[in-house]
Amino acid sequence: EAAAWAEGQKVALRQKALETASKQVEDEIRPLKEERMAEALGRAAKQAAEEAEQLQAQVSEARKQLSELEAQLSAKNAAAKAAEADLEACKEQLPELEASMRVKLNEKSRL
Repeated sequence: EAAAWAEGQKVALRQKALETASKQVEDEIRPLKEERMAEALGRAAKQAAEEAEQLQAQVSEARKQLSELEAQLSAKNAAAKAAEADLEACKEQLPELEASMRVKLNEKSRL
């Protein structure tokens, strides 16, 4: 019985020693895990910052292009209004031109 008790004590001591060793290993590994995690987070943050910078450049370029397109549209609208004004002026002159043509036709038909 004493031998069994002694054997049980040895097993308990070994188990305690393994638990202590396991805890020590975990305590030693934890800072390394935290350091790797911090490095990974740092890389991810750097990549996110680079992507944000690229997106900002794309947004800036898109705004520039939009501004150019708005300027072109404004110029085309102004040209269209000018053409419309010219058309209206031509319409106003049309009766006078028709009358002038009739007079010339009448003169030619008399000859």
